[in-house]
Amino acid sequence: FKKAEKYYLMAIKNKNVDAMNNLGLLYKNELKDFKKAEKYYLMAIKNKHVNAMFNLGLLYAVEFKDFKKAEKYYLMAIENKHVAAMFNLGSLYAGELKDFKKAEKYYLMAIENKHVKAMFNLGWLYLEHNKKYKEGIKYFSLFLDLIDNINKFQNYITDFFILLISKKQYYLAFNLFKKEKYQLKEKIKPVYYALMYLMKDEYPKEYKRMGAEIKETVDEILEIIKALEK
Repeated sequence: FKKAEKYYLMAIKNKNVDAMNNLGLLYKNELKDFKKAEKYYLMAIKNKHVNAMFNLGLLYAVEFKDFKKAEKYYLMAIENKHVAAMFNLGSLYAGELKDFKKAEKYYLMAIENKHVKAMFNLGWLYLEHNKKYKEGIKYFSLFLDLIDNINKFQNYITDFFILLISKKQYYLAFNLFKKEKYQLKEKIKPVYYALMYLMKDEYPKEYKRMGAEIKETVDEILEIIKALEK
């Protein structure tokens, strides 16, 4: 990393703008010198380096916890069509700044540019804050359609269903489980049987099919759902 620093600095003396951004990345990720990272990102930004705008926004958001500056540089990157900045700004509004309308706006902007995680996050936002449950399912389904491996996202999918069920949207959850193309009954079997427990008056035989080996996990999920309901 010290040699990398040496040659980036040499390139920067010769006005290489990528080297300014890359040296900022080196200071942030490897050398953990956030003030120097900020310095070289700003140098690159003066030379219109779009990724540096995004990287500086990320630095302010994650390391300095300066959310207004993070917002400023994400917006600068967004003006230059940076899709990850659209997603990150949506996440900043949804999380730290609690501006859910703006979060929706920037998630939708990212989704227009095929950002898959934005589809999941917008679906979650609609469930958690806006109570637009059908809209939430719409974007969650888009997310499921576009991910290449459902197993890789098992925790995301599990959490989404638990939130949906805790909102007492049993039929919306059940309809998703019925879609053969996703095979969610097998992928997140304990969540399915937790739902079947809650719908056991309508589907008594289905709950009884649950194997004893997952009962403990199902009980834990039901406790989480109960806590979320409160």
